[in-house]
Amino acid sequence: MMKHGLCDLRDFNMQNRVWRIRKRDAHNATVEPQKVEYTNPWLASSASKRWGEVFFLLYSPFWILILLGVVVPLKLYESFQEAEYLILGLLTVAPCFLVPLIVVCKEDAERPFYKRYWFKANVWIAIFGFVGNYFWTHYFYTVLGAIYTFPSYKINHVPITTFLLTQPYFLLYHAVSNMTLRRLEHAIKNISNRQTRWLIQAGWVLLLSYITALTEALTISHFPYYEMVDRPTFYKVGSLFYAIYFIVSFPMFKRLDEDPSAPWTLSQVAVDALGASMLVTIILDSWRITVGPIADIPWAASQNECVQFGPPWLRPSSNIKGVKASYNWSPSGVTQESYGHSRLLERASKHTEL
Repeated sequence: MMKHGLCDLRDFNMQNRVWRIRKRDAHNATVEPQKVEYTNPWLASSASKRWGEVFFLLYSPFWILILLGVVVPLKLYESFQEAEYLILGLLTVAPCFLVPLIVVCKEDAERPFYKRYWFKANVWIAIFGFVGNYFWTHYFYTVLGAIYTFPSYKINHVPITTFLLTQPYFLLYHAVSNMTLRRLEHAIKNISNRQTRWLIQAGWVLLLSYITALTEALTISHFPYYEMVDRPTFYKVGSLFYAIYFIVSFPMFKRLDEDPSAPWTLSQVAVDALGASMLVTIILDSWRITVGPIADIPWAASQNECVQFGPPWLRPSSNIKGVKASYNWSPSGVTQESYGHSRLLERASKHTEL
């Protein structure tokens, strides 16, 4: 009897314990709301990425106001020298890194800064933008016929100010691209044919890339120290050349931390940005050796010479037999520097006449 009584007591205690556990779990389920996946078709599933993209968008009106609402309309650039242009570039790029260190979203509070999306996005754009300025700007010089004539400290004959300004510009472009591509994916997700979905996305990337390139060219058209030999051709055809940057970078950049369960490391970010840069370089150089210059550029090579002497950032060596000493390939002897100087003098004389 005692043995059976003890067994019955153990069974009762076990059932009572199970009942208490189930009651506690039920209570917790009502008190603690379950986390649900973020399903806004425009915004990222990752909370860190959502915050980063929204920050890049919210910061954009401030630097746009500084550049296009103050400096250009008031013509403050007329009194700028190398130091002033450098300070302007630093003022626009610094908040991209400093503000997110001070204003930290809840989701990033427990992460070290280098694991937060805003920092990884900045690193990706900084690498891509550096390669673009250091190398690809020379395609603008020799293929598109565009030059800078404002005073600036330079790296590889490219103004340092453009390296700095590229960061906020490209962060805005790619944040917008991410959101529109995400929205498009949501809109076409019910199309069963994978090739059709790919073609729709590719078409949007092409269109958005061209619109982005053309819009930038038009918005800085009032800045007189960015010269084009043939402006109409530059806007129409040159914008297509510039769009190659974004045709590659928009879909590649979007992949960064898009899957919340698989955040990227900084090494992945760097490798991906360098891979995108190499792909753009290949496409741009393919244009150089097939299409060549889009206009008659006084200081640049003819199409045959442009093909013969390789990438435009590699100045031909005078020590090689049959190769000319510099970019002074034009029979007229016009160089990029002399052309820019003549345009400055022409503008000054017009201003004096007025």
